[in-house]
Amino acid sequence: IIVQAVTGLMAVDGKLDAQGTPRPMAPAIADFATGLAIAWAVSTALFHRERTGEGQLIESSLLATALALQGGWVMDNPQADRDRRNPARERRRGLQAEGAPFAELLKAERPAGGGLFYRAFLTRDGAVAIGALSRSLRAKVRAAVGTDFLAQDAPDFDPYDPEFLARSRAATRAVEETLTKKTTAEWLEIFEHHGVPAGPVQFPSEMADDPQVLANDLMVKVEHAQTGPQRAVGPILRFHGARAATPKASPALGADTDACLREAGYSEDEIAALHGDGVLG
Repeated sequence: IIVQAVTGLMAVDGKLDAQGTPRPMAPAIADFATGLAIAWAVSTALFHRERTGEGQLIESSLLATALALQGGWVMDNPQADRDRRNPARERRRGLQAEGAPFAELLKAERPAGGGLFYRAFLTRDGAVAIGALSRSLRAKVRAAVGTDFLAQDAPDFDPYDPEFLARSRAATRAVEETLTKKTTAEWLEIFEHHGVPAGPVQFPSEMADDPQVLANDLMVKVEHAQTGPQRAVGPILRFHGARAATPKASPALGADTDACLREAGYSEDEIAALHGDGVLG
């Protein structure tokens, strides 16, 4: 949570509670991504050792990973930032100096006005997400939901202009109301017909039985010593001609102690003595 706060991940995510306090992302995204980065680095280091006979010192940090995950937000590009990000930053700093609430700071840093085509909408029985990042895709969204609002494609697009913001909010409310009149399945069919990138907003607990997950064999069966059979997420990578070993369930505390000691060179008598002396539980 500290890394999310310090690196801007929490602010970029933009979730606030009822009091306007920033909330952390639910997954520990910087932690998980750092683990993946370390695995890739180890593979690279082993390859380097095979070719050169030299080892490698690998260094990583949650800070570096969190910055990499939001590269476009962090990078400094004076030419591109001049008209958009720099004015927003200065407005936010001014409000911050005046003691404005965090919600106002967030709004100043990330002005509204163009988010109609890249967000989730409530439907009659759930929610659906739309991701239209190009002009051609936004045109398809307009055709699918029946709006003529151009948002960032408008010649007068200005997320800081009160008149434009008022039009944006009105158009957004109209689209929101339209989406609530049909079910998620109905809208997904409409979006597919129009070529709109869209998907249902689902819950993690649903994913183990998701048709796409099952079709791609992304879950594996494991047997836990205490809780019995269960299914877990399998390896994220596959290689032609080689299959990763099936993951094992988490071992009970101390289950591998003797094996680790044998690997470290302890004899059976020495291990038994450690158990007898109460050194090992």
